Amino acid sequence: MKLQMLTLAMACVGCVHAPITSPPEHEERVLAEAKPKEVARPPVVAKPAPKPEPQPSTSGTSAKPEAERPAVAPGRPQLATSAEGLMLPGAVLMIQQALIKKGYHKVTETGELDDETTASLRHFQADQKIMRTGSPDRETLRRLGISADKIFRK
Repeated sequence: MKLQMLTLAMACVGCVHAPITSPPEHEERVLAEAKPKEVARPPVVAKPAPKPEPQPSTSGTSAKPEAERPAVAPGRPQLATSAEGLMLPGAVLMIQQALIKKGYHKVTETGELDDETTASLRHFQADQKIMRTGSPDRETLRRLGISADKIFRK
């Protein structure tokens, strides 16, 4: 009993609670005050899974027409899913016409960055000894005689 009172007296140094005359009551109060208080948390609500985006076609055209694409939040850049998504309307047609003038595009002008157009771009790039990407990058456009400002969105 003396050991319990001594232990409680040491634990209650500087304690302003009731005197140590009744150790069991004081011990229960100290233990009750030492328990962490429960914090109310909002319930966890499961969010529905996002709908899968349609896969882009292999012809290089974007899956959704420009008019159906969602608006971009202010201050956030628009992300393109294809090279055409970075281009202004009519840009591919300008590239095809330049390739036809230089003798690299033998099929009709479609206005789409299709397999024939990318093959024509690769052939032109190989002859110009620049990287063969099949994409209308700035160096390819410069060598075709087209200003990149007329092709790419700002």
